[in-house]
Amino acid sequence: MTTAEAATRLCVSQRQVQRLIASGALTGTRRVGRAWLLDASSVVRPGHGRRGDGYATGPEADAVVRVCHLLADPVGNVMLRVTDQPVVAAWAGPMPMAVVGIDLMESTDPREAAVGRHLLEGLLP
Repeated sequence: MTTAEAATRLCVSQRQVQRLIASGALTGTRRVGRAWLLDASSVVRPGHGRRGDGYATGPEADAVVRVCHLLADPVGNVMLRVTDQPVVAAWAGPMPMAVVGIDLMESTDPREAAVGRHLLEGLLP
């Protein structure tokens, strides 16, 4: 896999892939002339084990899935929430804790719902 292909898979720039190689964050790399080649199995989607969470409207979500090569995986490390509320999807930066708490409370996972309830209780005076 080339650095350009890795950049597409990771949703970062080609220069950022080169920095990840230099820092040792990407393994399974070798230099061929002036170019880097990467083992495709070493190029892990964003998160590297951490969980990512985001909001997008329908068309934006389709684009994120396509560009970042996301797959439906219930134990995956990315949660992309699709909303018809453009204000929520356009929010720049971290979501307010109350929004996160409400979102978690709507989860069908009892642990996530409990965390959401605990988070909201902590925000009350």
